[in-house]
Amino acid sequence: MYVDIGILVAFVAGILSFLSPCILPLVLPYISFISGISVLNMKDKNITTRDRVLIILSTAYFVLGFTIVFLLFGIVAGQIGGILISIKDIMSRIAGIIILAFGLHLIGIIRISFLDYERRITSFTPEKSNFFTSFVMGLLFAFGWTPCIGPILGGITSIAFYSGNLIYGGVLLFVYSLGLSIPFLLVSIFINSAVSLISKLKKVVKVVEVTSGIILILIGLALVTDSLGIISGYLLDLFPFLGTLG
Repeated sequence: MYVDIGILVAFVAGILSFLSPCILPLVLPYISFISGISVLNMKDKNITTRDRVLIILSTAYFVLGFTIVFLLFGIVAGQIGGILISIKDIMSRIAGIIILAFGLHLIGIIRISFLDYERRITSFTPEKSNFFTSFVMGLLFAFGWTPCIGPILGGITSIAFYSGNLIYGGVLLFVYSLGLSIPFLLVSIFINSAVSLISKLKKVVKVVEVTSGIILILIGLALVTDSLGIISGYLLDLFPFLGTLG
């Protein structure tokens, strides 16, 4: 039953990652960085058809890059969990404690030092940007932006580990990546409208961070107390369509 709730949570987690404080405010600069189209032109809506196509394709390659990395994260986590399947009860507690810690970090109750460190890649310039560069930036994005997506991504990866199934682990992180990718692609497609919308959404990033933390805390407690299956059962009773997601 945790499969159903896990996939739903993974998709929502991806969306929340996009809305997090260190991604949303930098979406336009990042798209500018990989496409070579200036943020000023985007804000002034001074974008040609060629520019628009370049933005969309650059973003698509960027998304492909981080999706591949996240997919591998899920497969590896699921594989390791499968090897340790004989101690699944212990794995559940370990995964729950990790997720709980990530949640407490997000809402600011505790601080985990390595999650407060990030690597931002600055070796590429817009003038040198091309689709390969966009793809490489996507790969590096998946590894480098730890402060905001790290706790959420770590929580989803922990669920993949707990599942003990490499296929499900891959699916889980792929769905997480979809939740993160779709907003990026929508921004690139509707770039003119997205400029003003992003400006408005910046006001809610702190709320998103706290909400993400609360969700992780609840999932962590459910794993530690071995009640995730019970919660999934209630959700399936309320929303039967969730049964098709697993």
